[in-house]
Amino acid sequence: MKHVAVITTLFIIGAFLGFLNESMSGASIALNALLYSLIFIIGALVVLEVRSIEVIAFSLKLALMLAASTVIGSALGGIIVGALIEGSLKPYLAVALGMGWYTFTGPFLSITNNYWGLLGFTSNVLREAATFIIYPLLAKKFSIEAISIGGATTMDTTLPVIARYGGEKAALTALVHGFILTLLIPILIPLIMELL
Repeated sequence: MKHVAVITTLFIIGAFLGFLNESMSGASIALNALLYSLIFIIGALVVLEVRSIEVIAFSLKLALMLAASTVIGSALGGIIVGALIEGSLKPYLAVALGMGWYTFTGPFLSITNNYWGLLGFTSNVLREAATFIIYPLLAKKFSIEAISIGGATTMDTTLPVIARYGGEKAALTALVHGFILTLLIPILIPLIMELL
């Protein structure tokens, strides 16, 4: 519980500092370097920890099933919200299928409508933030299932939290899960916006 409070506090401080100083390019470069370093280190540790091809094969199969259920769950969430709020399901479905990738979803949807772009960005940022807070609480009982909360972010920004609280199997599954979703999102959102 202490870690959740620390993560929440750091998130709030980071958001506040970001609003105060928008020209933090040096800090942004340093943070990106730190993020890529963390991803590399976690990836290397996972590879060193995984002792057999069976574990890798099992994690791949699990990640495929988890990615499918993440897409289905996100789509159902978008449909339910769209049905409750307004008649048009298309933008709500597209926002939900952003699955945490706010830097793609927001700008892409803002081409059509600024409101949908803002909604896509904000809801997917909140999904990522929720993963930092909720995953540590669920990891003891649902270390694999709770990966879905992070959506595409499980491959990068939320991977350190998943690795710490979920262990090696969860980390490997999360890495593949996030990678699959990252490949699907740029296909699904334009498809939804074009077809519906």
